[in-house]
Amino acid sequence: MIFLSLLSCNNQVRQTNAQGLIKADNMELPEITYDFPENKSNPFDMSSDDRFFINASGFTNLTDDLDDFNIDTLGAKIPMGYKTIIMCQKICFVHDGKTLKTWDYEIINDLKSEINGRYYLYSNKKRKTFLTDWNRDVESYSVLRSNKDASIYSYLWESYDEAEQYAKEISEKEDITVMISLVINSISWH
Repeated sequence: MIFLSLLSCNNQVRQTNAQGLIKADNMELPEITYDFPENKSNPFDMSSDDRFFINASGFTNLTDDLDDFNIDTLGAKIPMGYKTIIMCQKICFVHDGKTLKTWDYEIINDLKSEINGRYYLYSNKKRKTFLTDWNRDVESYSVLRSNKDASIYSYLWESYDEAEQYAKEISEKEDITVMISLVINSISWH
């Protein structure tokens, strides 16, 4: 009887909407572009203790082992093209102006990346942003700090407090869930 009750709860918590996107705890999860590591969770799955993921114009699954993102695996799983691989660690979720969940974290020292240790915000839904230097709207899960240009620096915060404050403001204004992540490394993938 308890087993059936748990099954029924799980069916309500995880579901697919009309577009085939998965929902968890009534929150729409972003699409996974690179389905690896296999059998792992979406970066927006708040119940997962796995913390590391990649954004390369699309998300990978979460992992708890950075070795899952070694250069050989990246070469086999993410086609080269005009993109940057950004390796991140999830550290906080914000929705409706409130912090939902946080994880302790430490900055992983990787001197190869000049953006290491900065904060990057992602939305659970694609958002349209007008980019001044491109003179057009761009749809992305990434949350821009500045819409003047599309450089990586327009997506980065130096201060956690400023990133969290912006996440709270935009999550309340747009009815989205925002993940604050810490950048571990970045690789130009051309």
